[in-house]
Amino acid sequence: MSPAPVILLGGGLRLLPEGVSSEWSLVSSTAMSDGAIAAHYRRTR
Repeated sequence: MSPAPVILLGGGLRLLPEGVSSEWSLVSSTAMSDGAIAAHYRRTR
């Protein structure tokens, strides 16, 4: 299985256009030393 692409979101940016139905579940999260949070989500089908 190839690694998932890295997607950086901030300021309310949308990953998918309006009206596209998608559900995501949090797989893991890590707090970084600089205060950032790394979150790994997986699409639920």
